[in-house]
Amino acid sequence: MASQEGFSTNRAPCLTKNNYAFWSISMHTYLMALGFDILKLVMISNMAPKTLAGTTRKKASENNEKAMNVILCRLLESKFFNVVHDELTK
Repeated sequence: MASQEGFSTNRAPCLTKNNYAFWSISMHTYLMALGFDILKLVMISNMAPKTLAGTTRKKASENNEKAMNVILCRLLESKFFNVVHDELTK
């Protein structure tokens, strides 16, 4: 079972149309393990790095990119393009 997709201690499972509850809890735990500031960026969407200044802005931008990387890497290809398109049109 350890060789199945998503059962690694190094990443969250891939989101499918049938596993949202499991994916959500796993993603929350994974993001928290990367750091509270990364999880906070995902949980509180109004913490956009653009609104911060200096070193704080740089760190927030880095954390935002880490969070986006984790989330995008754990989506199926069909959903990946939906999310990327939505992000580009904001």
